[in-house]
Amino acid sequence: MKESGERLFDGKRLRLTHFGRGNRRAVLTFDFLRKNREGFGEVGPSQSLRRWGWDQISLRSARNDWFINSETEAMEGALAAACARFETVAAIGFSMGGYGALRFARSAGARRVIAVSPQVSIHPRAVPWDKRYHRNAAEFEPRLGALGPRSDGNLEGMVIFDPFVPFDRRHVRRILELYPRLRPVALPFGGHPASGILRASGQAGLLMEMLARDGGPEVHDLRNAYREIRRGEPTYLIALARRALNRHTRVADWALSRLEEMDTDGGSNPLDAGQESS
Repeated sequence: MKESGERLFDGKRLRLTHFGRGNRRAVLTFDFLRKNREGFGEVGPSQSLRRWGWDQISLRSARNDWFINSETEAMEGALAAACARFETVAAIGFSMGGYGALRFARSAGARRVIAVSPQVSIHPRAVPWDKRYHRNAAEFEPRLGALGPRSDGNLEGMVIFDPFVPFDRRHVRRILELYPRLRPVALPFGGHPASGILRASGQAGLLMEMLARDGGPEVHDLRNAYREIRRGEPTYLIALARRALNRHTRVADWALSRLEEMDTDGGSNPLDAGQESS
């Protein structure tokens, strides 16, 4: 286990760990959905956050339960007490972690957040139209897990999603009703979570960098960066070509041409790689 920080909450279901060197700023990071999860996964400090002058507080769960269980309220008290010492608090999470970033932002006093493909809820009564996570909602208590009573109209930042994932798009619409100052950012063909193209291109740390910079994340900066990244990322170009093939042949031709140019530059053929991964 990589952990070497201060344990702020040590439960059987939830763990809250502080990594830092006495900075006045902290980023909250959150566990994410893990297949075949067996208890708490490994966690260690973000070296990037250390370089940028931020402490880190990590919330993990022993189950894929969206952090809603018998220990939630006690952990939330420990989180609020720990974050009270910081001048600035930010939060970032992916899918289950994106929900966590929104759910606990108010308790932590977070002023900015990046939530990637988050859910407004996983409870069958709240989101009967999204059955992907209903199996994880056996102990998800609707009152405790509801974002509405804990939403903060002043919370700023971005909620990121792939517009071609219909369920995620619907969750984002609901979330934006609760958090009106969050800005939606569509990252096409990023998948779930929508950071897939960033990860494939080796730019997975871009979102953390944008969150941690002094001015906070800017939508136009992410869009510009994504526009540049996707031009050279085979995963994106293959998905675009497949999507556009029947109705937008010019777009499909452009994507295929880009893939051919990349193959001409040397290396493995990205078209072959796309076929193998399909």
